[in-house]
Amino acid sequence: MVEVVYVSWDEAVELCYKLAMEIASSGFRPDAIVAVLRGGVVPALIVSDVLGVDRFYAVRARHWGIAEEVYETPLVEQLPQGKLEGARVLVVDEVADTGKTL
Repeated sequence: MVEVVYVSWDEAVELCYKLAMEIASSGFRPDAIVAVLRGGVVPALIVSDVLGVDRFYAVRARHWGIAEEVYETPLVEQLPQGKLEGARVLVVDEVADTGKTL
């Protein structure tokens, strides 16, 4: 079972800034940021602001259905068709438990 760690909004924002600074110092310069809806939007916005990345997209990826039904393969919707070809893309989500969404 995955351990759940709860953080306050202040901690979450601080972690987003820390992540952005680590990405910046790594030398990776994304052309675009893709947020995984819904929870990845706020972290992705903070990271995009810090990194100065204005190409911002969102996708919806779900692996949970009705009544806790779990999909074998995540359902991915609202893809930015053709807009990311050849781009360096940073994908941001707020939780990575199974890794299936990413």
